Order: sequence, then structure tokens, then C-alpha cells
Amino acid sequence: MAKKQEQHLFETLYNTPIGEHVQKKGGLDFLSWSMAWRMLKQHAPKATFEVHLAPDGTPFFPHGNGGGFVRVSVSTGELVKTTHTCVHPVLDGRNKPIMKPSVFDCNKAVHRALAKACGYHGLGLTLWTGEDLPEVWEEAFEAKLPEGWTLAKVEALCHEKGWPSPAHVTPNRRDTLIEIISKL
Repeated sequence: MAKKQEQHLFETLYNTPIGEHVQKKGGLDFLSWSMAWRMLKQHAPKATFEVHLAPDGTPFFPHGNGGGFVRVSVSTGELVKTTHTCVHPVLDGRNKPIMKPSVFDCNKAVHRALAKACGYHGLGLTLWTGEDLPEVWEEAFEAKLPEGWTLAKVEALCHEKGWPSPAHVTPNRRDTLIEIISKL
């Protein structure tokens, strides 16, 4: 019985229309944490969330190579307590890791993790479809480069000029970079 109710809640949340609440930022679709939480609570009023704290009492878990993660768990708390935990990197506005995040960066990451943990329960889950696919921009980028240029050569130029790497910019900025290189 409890397993059926858990599955029913997942299906209900998965099929909850979110389209009018989806926003765009940096070319990506997202559901704000506050809307995700409100919608989850409408279907699971006893739901709770927990922000996990590192040994130093902050929500930031450093990674050995710089940057780090936050962890948020969401429990539906209905007849059967179902908990899903999201471990989420602290990212900038371009979805790239922040090597030395501020408390504000960590707070934003906590709220993105909250929205994603709600997604693990089914709410807006389709927003994350494909996020785990590898980036395939490199081949298309190299195909557009003028003769004699490679991605490695472009990376070296960007490093020399203090420009961001093509891997860390939007597709439009990559096209602008190609235009600049074509004029060199």
C-alpha cells in the first residue's frame, strides 16, 4: 500500500504542469526553488528539507581541486518517508564551477539543489533530461575555425590574451571568437 502511494505521488508530481513557471537563464530552463517547494508542498504537505552541513558548520563541502558542493535532502514525509538527496556543485551563471565561492554562491547552490531534489521526487524532472550528456561543441567549433587553427591553438590564444576559454562561454561567444580569429 505504502509503495503504491509513493509511486502515486511520484506520478502526480511528474505529471504536474510546470510550463508556466519555467524561467530561462543563460539559455537554460529552470524552475525556481520557491516555486518547486510550493508545488511539492501542495501535493505533499508534510514534506521537509534539510541542508547538510560540513564539519565547519557551513553548507559547503570543498573539493580537493577547488570548488565544491552542497547537499540538500527532501523528504515527502507522507505515510512512508521517502528521502532524496541532491549533491550539487557551486556554479556560476554559466554553469561552471566556482573555485572560491562566496556565501552568496553557496546559498544559490543550496536553493538549486533544493529544486533538483524536488525533481527527484518527480516535480519538473524533465527539466534535467539530457544534462548528463557530454558536450559536443568541440567538433562543431573546430569545423568553423579558419585553416591552420585548432582548438588547442585557440585555447593558447585565449590564455595569452586573458580571455575565457571557449569551453567556458556561450555558443554565441564562441562564434564571436571565430570571427575575431578569422580577422587575425
